[in-house]
Amino acid sequence: MELNFGRLATIIKKEFVENRKTLLLRALLLIGSMVILSQIMGILHSNVYNKEWEILNLVESRDPALQPMLVIFIIGAFFVSAFSASFLFENMTSKTKRLSTLMLPASNAEKFIARFTIFVLGFFVLYFISCAIAEFSRFIVLQSIYPDSPKVHLITPSAIIADLDIDFTSKDWLWAFTIFIGAFLFNQSLFGLGSAVWPKNSFIKTFGAIWAISITYQLLTSILIQLFDFSDAHPNSNLLLWLLTGFLYIGTIFNWVLAYYRFKESEIIQRM
Repeated sequence: MELNFGRLATIIKKEFVENRKTLLLRALLLIGSMVILSQIMGILHSNVYNKEWEILNLVESRDPALQPMLVIFIIGAFFVSAFSASFLFENMTSKTKRLSTLMLPASNAEKFIARFTIFVLGFFVLYFISCAIAEFSRFIVLQSIYPDSPKVHLITPSAIIADLDIDFTSKDWLWAFTIFIGAFLFNQSLFGLGSAVWPKNSFIKTFGAIWAISITYQLLTSILIQLFDFSDAHPNSNLLLWLLTGFLYIGTIFNWVLAYYRFKESEIIQRM
């Protein structure tokens, strides 16, 4: 069956309608968690927002929560993307859900893309919205408590860029940004693949598998270092960066393709 965009839109709408309560609950949980974290950051830096403290110490007017909030945003992005991707194939966790998916008059590609749109792209957009809501709530609360404090600022992308003093023409920054995005996408694809392999308790099982593989890799690396002398080795840094970048992006594509074929295979198995 060929890809039909009209039918794909219908499937996406159907997924939203059938899972609206679960999706709404997860969305509220995500927004609530980010709002709570942002308020905690405001409480932890409450002494810095005091005007008298500011005048006595003559500190530059910069919101002290900027860098902690940026760290929370980055860690949260990795966690939320992995957690949402682990729900990609939760429609295959029970016999009733599997039958409903199998009986749906659509191609495997359309079913996969529909789920991908909601649980990968949709939650990614939702995460940015939740961060914006959390930051606005933090700013409004602090502004009402410390209306005259020069430290209370709304943290925006331009403020982050100014604080980090990012030079977009710098080669080092471009490499760092490219590898960061690659690591983010690769991490998300691993949990998407894990959802195809283990539809039930996918996040926990995938996390355990990644942890076990990481420990095994570290042990093998330490053994090789002890067995062989690498003191005279002078690796090419540019080559290593290219290899790492290639591994992350190619690995991301490979994981999603494998997840798709695993989904097709699971449908065939359930039909037999």
